[in-house]
Amino acid sequence: MAYRRVTIRRSADSPIDPVHIMQLAVSNVICSIVFGERFDYEDKKFLTLISHFNEIEELFNSSSGQLLFMFPRIMSYIPGPHRRISIIMNNLKQFIKEMTETHRATLDENCPRDFIDCFLMKMEEEKNNQDTEFHEENLQATITDLFGAGTETTSLTLRYGFLILMKYPEIQEHKYDAESLHRQAMSQDSQGVRGQKPRGYIINRGKRQRHSQVMDQGQNTRRIVDQNTRVKQTEGHSEVQG
Repeated sequence: MAYRRVTIRRSADSPIDPVHIMQLAVSNVICSIVFGERFDYEDKKFLTLISHFNEIEELFNSSSGQLLFMFPRIMSYIPGPHRRISIIMNNLKQFIKEMTETHRATLDENCPRDFIDCFLMKMEEEKNNQDTEFHEENLQATITDLFGAGTETTSLTLRYGFLILMKYPEIQEHKYDAESLHRQAMSQDSQGVRGQKPRGYIINRGKRQRHSQVMDQGQNTRRIVDQNTRVKQTEGHSEVQG
């Protein structure tokens, strides 16, 4: 949060591209879940990790990357930029392997710190099960999916949310007022009885519905289609089920 504030304040009144800032913020949240730590936004290891995922996304969205997705066996013999995808994936696997080994050496089963710790504990629990899904390969694949699927989709939703707030400043004002009232009510009820919802939850519940509406609109502005979904374009009318 502090990094984003400083970056935005440095821009003063000049235009700013929020893409990189959003990617760093979202990726760092995923890092805290997976690795149990948040990186400094200028950390070289963290920036290298982000650059790998950005490059993979760019390569997959290229024409050769799409052909690789549709014809993996054939494209593996054809030279082109898509051949770099395997190199980057190996670098990512090596990074995840090093983090996993560090976690394994400091693992405390009584106090799991993050996703990797929980996965390693499950691996140890099912080490004698030949059909288990908890092994090194799946750990690497799951972490890669978390970053690949979570970073771009979440940061994209946030960026479109900001665009909506910029286009409709009256919504931004209402959201700010609702947040202020909610924080004030939550602060006043912080000494309340545990297990009971604070009054602020009830008072501002209707006003805070705007948050969900704005986020929904941001997601509907640009639908994110999974790469496994094939889109067929037709000419003229289409008839379904007779």
